[in-house]
Amino acid sequence: MIADADARGSLPHPVPYQGSKRKLASRIIALLQGEPIRHLHEPFAGSAALTLASARQGLAQHFFINDSLPPLAALWGGIIAAPEPLARRYEALWTGHSDDALGHFYKVRAEFNRDREPAKLLYLLARCVKSAVRFNESGEFN
Repeated sequence: MIADADARGSLPHPVPYQGSKRKLASRIIALLQGEPIRHLHEPFAGSAALTLASARQGLAQHFFINDSLPPLAALWGGIIAAPEPLARRYEALWTGHSDDALGHFYKVRAEFNRDREPAKLLYLLARCVKSAVRFNESGEFN
């Protein structure tokens, strides 16, 4: 059963996000009682766990992902519409340091706080300790 596999985490998720609906997705989907739906809206997507699980099972014809964090919504847009350029940019960020990985993290974080580039957000999410994403009162990743 796919829903059980999703609960074990075998469905790949590009965004490691604490507080994810990943474990709840199969329960939420079960509430649909197998009824196909035309549009699935995930307004506070985060890791888009519900959308990914629903898409895997073919439960909706169209999916709409949004989030209150614009760079995260833009990241999902890039994953869906232009994954190759996003992947190249992410790879450049991931391999763009010499021996100072921590210094590179801080540099990327400072740049992200200025330009809000989605690939930088993905890098920060992947490198963030325990995926414990936090933003300060000014909206900066910290």
